[in-house]
Amino acid sequence: HDIDLKLVRLSTSDLVFKFTYPQIASCGRLVQKPNYFAFITEPDHASCQSGYMCHVFYGPRLDQVRDLLSNISDGFQRTSFTV
Repeated sequence: HDIDLKLVRLSTSDLVFKFTYPQIASCGRLVQKPNYFAFITEPDHASCQSGYMCHVFYGPRLDQVRDLLSNISDGFQRTSFTV
């Protein structure tokens, strides 16, 4: 999506998490283990949670991991015009 990132359960399409791009503080992967990738989110101030959360995932295909991280990083630029 253009202004948010949604994580859904593939088997049921249930929404697990939804983050707007301004909540995503960082994303990346390790050079030594490129199939593992992560992004860090800021707390949702409406929920009164504190602290940052790191979401770590494994992708079996490197091209999909690269594309996903590229889409997340592109989201930073898209939302800079809407904030």
